[in-house]
Amino acid sequence: MTVTRSAMRRYWSGEGSLIGEVSGRMTGSSDLFNHDGRTPRASVNHITVHDGFTLADLFSYNIKHNEANGEDNRDGANDNHSNNCGQEGPTDDPAIKALRAQLRKNQLACLLLAPGRAIGSGRLMVGSATPRTATTNAYCQDNETGWVGWEGLNREGDDLTDFIGHITEIRRRFPQIRIRHWLDGRRADGSYGVLWLTPSAEEMKEQDWKFPEGRFLAYVLGPLEAGSRRFSSSSTPLPKRSSSRCRRCRNTGAGSNY
Repeated sequence: MTVTRSAMRRYWSGEGSLIGEVSGRMTGSSDLFNHDGRTPRASVNHITVHDGFTLADLFSYNIKHNEANGEDNRDGANDNHSNNCGQEGPTDDPAIKALRAQLRKNQLACLLLAPGRAIGSGRLMVGSATPRTATTNAYCQDNETGWVGWEGLNREGDDLTDFIGHITEIRRRFPQIRIRHWLDGRRADGSYGVLWLTPSAEEMKEQDWKFPEGRFLAYVLGPLEAGSRRFSSSSTPLPKRSSSRCRRCRNTGAGSNY
């Protein structure tokens, strides 16, 4: 879904005042799909698709670089909501490389931990398991520029296959992430489907959603009733090694209160 792609790209590029929109995208986008009997599975989520920036490009370039395509860099989108982390293109700076790797993980985690159907295109994999940056829209490059390179496998900081496996295992273990009904907040009996928290772990109030330049978002997904897809206020057994609640926290503003 283009809306999810835009929101999550903007959020992890460092844009503030998005916690309201991000909260919706991370819980199935009910504002878009909660009608005509649809469920959260109607939300199709992606960060990259078959063309345009790869995942690695999102945190390596501020502008597109399609000069090698022979169209004077006119092809491809100009609005990519990317962040080069301080240097345009490849770098040997260990701090920048570490930041880029962490941001790739952040995007992958959001994609795989949100309800709905996650799309992992080749452009995602090129920029995740084995990041490779060159022409940022190599649709016409049947050569090393457009081919998938696996030289990053087993290279520390570049190979994220274990991380992807870990996140997909979390998605499998926690049925709360694979819900087929829409979440609600605090109920009259004290139970909840999703509980939104401030940085001090207090339940969010209306004014907390309007915090200027807010970048912090944390929430708890309520437990499921045994044998049901509905949430309950009581803890019920889940698969081995899992807890009764699923906690998630995102913060793109280092040092900010929110």
